[in-house]
Amino acid sequence: MALITKDSRCAICDGSLRDGSYLATSGVAFPAGDPLWRFCDAPLHWDCYEHWPHRLRFAHQYVTDAIEYEPQNQFWGRALVTDLVYLAVRRKEPGEANVRLFETGTQVRVPLSNWAAWLWDLGLTGRDLHSIEIASLVKALPELRRRFPNPEAVLAVVDWEVKQRLVEAKEEAWAERMRAHRDAIQAHNDACREFVEASGQGGLTCPHCRRKGADIEFVDHAGADRKSFFVCKACSRSFGHDL
Repeated sequence: MALITKDSRCAICDGSLRDGSYLATSGVAFPAGDPLWRFCDAPLHWDCYEHWPHRLRFAHQYVTDAIEYEPQNQFWGRALVTDLVYLAVRRKEPGEANVRLFETGTQVRVPLSNWAAWLWDLGLTGRDLHSIEIASLVKALPELRRRFPNPEAVLAVVDWEVKQRLVEAKEEAWAERMRAHRDAIQAHNDACREFVEASGQGGLTCPHCRRKGADIEFVDHAGADRKSFFVCKACSRSFGHDL
């Protein structure tokens, strides 16, 4: 989400945000070489945005990015994509529908418990909608009402078994990364102990101040998920076996 301060200005007109209501994009939808890149992750006056000649391309890309990411998202599933909206749904409590508008690039979050009522009363939306958002939703509502009259209908079109397999795959990948992390720490700590044993009675040499002495402290974290290290009494700096 764009970082907004009291000095932030509209990326379109460069005017103060105090001069009108604004939206704030989140994330970067265009590469740095694109003319629209500088408008990403930035606040924009709604009045400027509504009449901005690049709005449709800008908005469409933000929704397209969300659609492309959906197969990697274990929590949200795609329910519908039309030329007006992308509807995604989250089954995990609190269940929620997310209606993204191709004409504005913005999203409307609706608790599933309110879905059936919201289809007939946009006032139940958790935030104030701009007129162009309302106009876009009014065009999309007939199909949403026909296809998804209740939350059960929204949830039914998503293959949640695929999402569960994605959850399990991500959990296993995370567990594997953690195992590799712990193995690397263990190898480091073993090497530190071997380093101490190989140093002999003369002790270690600090790689920072080059002083050699038997009083260099060995902080041994064997058995813990922390790296062992050495501390030089002379310069108070620390180092590992590989320095």
